[in-house]
Amino acid sequence: RIKVPTTKKKGYVVFIPDISMSQEDALAVFDYLNRTCKFAVVGDMKCHLPESNEILHSVDCLSTGYQKIVTAITNAKAVITPCSHWTAIPNLQGVPVLSWGDNVGQYKEGGIYNFGNKQSRTIFYDDDSLQLNLIRQVDRYLEDVD
Repeated sequence: RIKVPTTKKKGYVVFIPDISMSQEDALAVFDYLNRTCKFAVVGDMKCHLPESNEILHSVDCLSTGYQKIVTAITNAKAVITPCSHWTAIPNLQGVPVLSWGDNVGQYKEGGIYNFGNKQSRTIFYDDDSLQLNLIRQVDRYLEDVD
């Protein structure tokens, strides 16, 4: 695990809208989270919704941005993101994570980038899937995490 400051209270969801998902899907998940829970948008310059990402707007983003991202992930109740290195980090930190996308198998239980995280869930979602199904699966996952 990556050592970062931790808090005992884990009351928020982290959403990382990586560019591997469409802008429309990112906005749909953002709108859902905005209506239902306390959450934070994090990620780097290769993520959608930069205007909602407080870390990108911090004065010291270049020097401490990734540390702040890993800290936010580590202290989150759950992480929602398409599969990429953004899924590997919560898996490494043992944080509940819901992910989808290409090569999803390597992040689920038994996968090379799962790191023993039993709270990691991967779902099938591609360009032909209905956005409503993604939102329903996010909703179901967050109910399970509570």
